[in-house]
Formats: sequence, C-alpha cells, structure tokens
Amino acid sequence: MPHQQWQSIAQDFEHNEASNFVLVGRNQEKLDRVAKDLYARSPQSTTKCIVIDFNDQNEITDLAEELGETLTIDKVLIAHGTLPVQADCQSNISEAHQALLINGVSPSLFAEAFAKVLEKQDYGNIILISSVAGDRGRKSNYVYGSAKGLVTRYAQGLQHRLHKTNVNLLLVKPVPLPPL
Repeated sequence: MPHQQWQSIAQDFEHNEASNFVLVGRNQEKLDRVAKDLYARSPQSTTKCIVIDFNDQNEITDLAEELGETLTIDKVLIAHGTLPVQADCQSNISEAHQALLINGVSPSLFAEAFAKVLEKQDYGNIILISSVAGDRGRKSNYVYGSAKGLVTRYAQGLQHRLHKTNVNLLLVKPVPLPPL
C-alpha cells in the first residue's frame, strides 16, 4: 500500500488518548516509516513492528495467537496486497499464483486467525480492505480482481458467522477519487 494511503489510515486512527499499535508487514523499512508517522501524530502511543511472511499460514496463525495472549485487541486493520501487472500474470503462472496468494488468500487467512482471537476475548473489530475490482471480472486486471473477489466473499461469510457475537467485521472497498 502506498505511503500516502498509510498516512490517511493513520489519521483515521489518531486521537488524543494513548494507543498501542502493532504494525505487521513484510518490509521493516516501510513499517518503520509508518511507525515514525504514528509517533509524530500521537507521541504518547506505543508502536511495535513485526515482520512476517504474509503467505505462511503458520506465521499468520502464530502471530494472531501470540498477540491475543498478550494484548486485548480492539481493532485489526487488514490492508495489504499488491497490484500485479496483468500481462505478467498471464505469461508467468508463478506471478499469478503469488498475486492470488497475497491479494486474496493472505488477507482472508489474517481475518480468520484474528476472528478466532477476538471471539475468544468476546470483543473486537476487524477492518478488512478489499476492492471494487473484485465485483466483476475485467480483462485488464482479472487476476487481482478475482483475488479481491475472494476477500469480499470470505468477508461476507465471516460477517455472517460473527453476527451473533461481539466481534464486528467491516469490509471496505476503496475507490479512486478524482483530484480536488
């Protein structure tokens, strides 16, 4: 996710009270930039950065369980992925495989792992980012779109499962906005 989008998300989460942020990512340098930005906005808050392999279901599960054992989790924001080049995915099945994993399977597994933790603590909110690209197939981005379609359908089922609990799941599908 581009840095300016992280800044926008950070602004949405900032408030006057101290918070404990746990940032999980694939790249330490990018996590450090976000942590620095959060500190500038909320110096009374704490930030911990953790790097894991987002395509390893065991690391995802272990992370959720470890955080659930040590913290009361209020919000989980799942906002990761890449925008692959469709032509590369068509010409190299490995590229398509990686795009489907990081954009579809991984966010869904994060949601499932943290839903289990939040159900156990009987409280919490999951904010899961998908995309309008998953609403229909287009030749220009159908690998990415199909992955986001998976996230959307997964979220719908998970919302249904969580309906009678104190755990909420919000599915967000950002769209590009025209310049002001």
